[in-house]
Amino acid sequence: MQNETGNADAESVAVVQGTTRFVRMAGLAVGSHYSSVAWRTLAALDAARNGARDAGSSSAPGSNAPAGLRVSEIARLQRVAQPSATSLVNRLEGDGWVRRDPDPADGRASLVTITDAGARALADYRASVATRLSPMIAALPPRDRSALARAAELLADFAEQLEGGAAVP
Repeated sequence: MQNETGNADAESVAVVQGTTRFVRMAGLAVGSHYSSVAWRTLAALDAARNGARDAGSSSAPGSNAPAGLRVSEIARLQRVAQPSATSLVNRLEGDGWVRRDPDPADGRASLVTITDAGARALADYRASVATRLSPMIAALPPRDRSALARAAELLADFAEQLEGGAAVP
């Protein structure tokens, strides 16, 4: 696949490599003792609580059901084995960042939901990363800052397309 600026496949690989490395380094830069999977899980649970469709929530928007995810869904979203997801949920639950509620659709299952403490921890993590990143962004010339802002918008759009399973032209 070629586009006007060169090889789209090579550009796509560069985006994946760059964003993956950035996320890994951002977590290390703030000295987090949690894995990126833990932060992604909290982010997915936070999105589910806030009604975002990208979270994979098993609750219908506008329902009174707990907005959470089953451990099996967390494992699928994070691409880890279910025992690993269970261990992660146990750790996050032990820290008071998530809780398990009965799944109203299936009495044998539970839904994992983020707690207020978990949402605060996620917000603090994001703020810590932003604090480390802000001086780097501020040092960029305005044109590069604008390009970075536009790249963030495009990546968010791409994520929505990928989550929705939409065919990308």
